[in-house]
Amino acid sequence: MILTALQDATAQQIGATVIKVDASHVAMLSKPTEVAAAIIAAARATK
Repeated sequence: MILTALQDATAQQIGATVIKVDASHVAMLSKPTEVAAAIIAAARATK
């Protein structure tokens, strides 16, 4: 498991956009609508 602080620091270093979802460890199962929306938004941002 990677510590949240390390994930955040790495994302900041590479200039990633981070979207946080208040969900269980398996966000795609506990909050599928929010995860799908984040994926769709990311895909649209690449055009």
